Amino acid sequence: MKSKEPTIVNLTSPSAYMPMAASQIYSATKSAIQSWTRSLRHQLRKTNVKVVELNPPAVDTRMNSNNPDLAGMKLMSPGKFAQLAVQGLVKEQNEILISHAGIMKLMSRIAPGIAFRAINKS
Repeated sequence: MKSKEPTIVNLTSPSAYMPMAASQIYSATKSAIQSWTRSLRHQLRKTNVKVVELNPPAVDTRMNSNNPDLAGMKLMSPGKFAQLAVQGLVKEQNEILISHAGIMKLMSRIAPGIAFRAINKS
């Protein structure tokens, strides 16, 4: 709170909106982080601390390179992800939804059953 522009950035996932059945614990923890981030933002609303949720797509990292759940999915380059994340921070967005994360959020609200089946085809 003593910093000039204190910011907490929590990393979630589109799985926070629509769980992948094959990655139940991952999806559940991302949902928990999202809920905690929103609550923390509300708690700190009268302070100078900004609380941001950063919600990326699947990024081309070692963690995702051999993930069978992501087979056939185009992964975003780390550089592109970083560029879009910084743009969201510069715009002072509370929720930075990158690539299909915004679509997942919308689909989880308007057609959750369809979205769930699309994510969990097998």
